[in-house]
Amino acid sequence: MAPTACPPVGTSPAHEVDALVGRNPRIQRIKELIGIVSPAMSAVLVTGESGTGKHLVAEAIHAGSSRANGPLVRVNCSAFRGEALESELFGHEVGAYAGATRARAGALRRAHGGTLVLEEVAGLPIPTQVKLLRAIQEREVQPVGADGAHKVDVRLISTTRCDLSEEVREGRFREDLFFRLNVIPIVLPPLRERPDDIPLLAERFARRVAEGCGRRFRGFTDRALSAMERYDWPGNVRELENACERAVVLADGELVDLHDLPPEIRGAKPCLDGSYRLNTVRLSEVEEIVIRRVLTRTGWNIKRSAELLGITRATLYSKIKKLGLASPRGPSR
Repeated sequence: MAPTACPPVGTSPAHEVDALVGRNPRIQRIKELIGIVSPAMSAVLVTGESGTGKHLVAEAIHAGSSRANGPLVRVNCSAFRGEALESELFGHEVGAYAGATRARAGALRRAHGGTLVLEEVAGLPIPTQVKLLRAIQEREVQPVGADGAHKVDVRLISTTRCDLSEEVREGRFREDLFFRLNVIPIVLPPLRERPDDIPLLAERFARRVAEGCGRRFRGFTDRALSAMERYDWPGNVRELENACERAVVLADGELVDLHDLPPEIRGAKPCLDGSYRLNTVRLSEVEEIVIRRVLTRTGWNIKRSAELLGITRATLYSKIKKLGLASPRGPSR
């Protein structure tokens, strides 16, 4: 079958919540935390590797706040340098610097009454950090080249791939600004530390691509799922999304098989450290991950799952109840 042109996965409105989909306990706790902190005005610092969904957390917090009808303004702090960065954040007046032929309202003013998301905040140079700290403390911003200041009312959400506390220790980030931004920290786990969510996410991505292409999709073969679960996913959820799109487009039939996956995923080797970081995952979480994976693989067939796990059906029922697990269709005996 010839490959079919498909719209990008991210064109669907549902794309905005995909990175937060999952049954993993850490993801569940993060979703609960988002619900708690959204109504507050406190600053939030979201830390996570590239592709883990930091911007989606910021969007969810804004959407759940009293400022949901206000502006949501994003600034990538690593995308600008020097005068351009200060202009983007604080704005400028005509003639503030060479080429400034028009006045410009900065992101802090554009976000008035809403939320300002400072993406990759570790990229802020020290002089800009000083000005940002002053704007936060005084709740006003002075555009570059202006004599006066403007009052601003914004909620700050910052995101970073770095350990910002380490940046403070190394002298690359001001401690006083760090404390202002890190009122409520949220740390997103990499996909390799939540492998139990890979089948669920892959299914969602693949079905959406198939619907956009007008193709039939019945699922992944066992060996395709096993390869995806073994892979380390350095690009996290974003990489999984792209891999699923490629696989569905190139698949010969309705099932995605191992050969439809990118070569780096097909050749993935089992690695305990890649799937379970022993210093961050408790034994109970590993048990839940294994039980979920087996139940998912057997379609929640309790008898078959208990046999694969080497326990009785009564023990498996007890663990399902203890862990609060639930099948979408109800367990099969």
